[in-house]
Amino acid sequence: MGSATVIRLKDANRVNFTGKTIVGRSPICGLRTGHAASSAEHAVLECRPGSSCLVRDLGSRNGTLLNSDYLLPSEARPCHVGHTLIFGDESEAWRIGRLISPDAVVRGGRTASAIPIAREGTVLPSGDGIVRTVRHEDGVGWVLATGQQRTPLNVDSPFRVGDDLWTLSCDGPQPSLR
Repeated sequence: MGSATVIRLKDANRVNFTGKTIVGRSPICGLRTGHAASSAEHAVLECRPGSSCLVRDLGSRNGTLLNSDYLLPSEARPCHVGHTLIFGDESEAWRIGRLISPDAVVRGGRTASAIPIAREGTVLPSGDGIVRTVRHEDGVGWVLATGQQRTPLNVDSPFRVGDDLWTLSCDGPQPSLR
């Protein structure tokens, strides 16, 4: 199972994901879109080990474009770093940024999936619209950031985000505190 970063072109919002993630407006989506032209569950992105991902349209109302070419409903196509994906409207244009090796992983939540966490931070999916980011802060370690509030996290200890239970783990050496 591979991991990747996708970047929304209009605001440079970055989302990291591992394996498969659903794209759309629904709160269950790992890659949330905000435009009404995007379907609730618009497409699926699957990151494969190596150098590519797959994008598959889920029969969306306004279609999915890969580098300006429409995908047929249920069609899957490979996409690579630098490719552009549009989910229903040009305001939902995303670029495959990079394949990543995460510094840490959180597991759990509504999708029971593993989400790669980069030191600079990764937004956790939530159904309540509140933006929560897990990131590493020098001198503190791993934290859950919600607005101005910072909550230190312990590796392998569960933490709650709304009704969802998550666990942070580091498969390799943890980044050192400076």
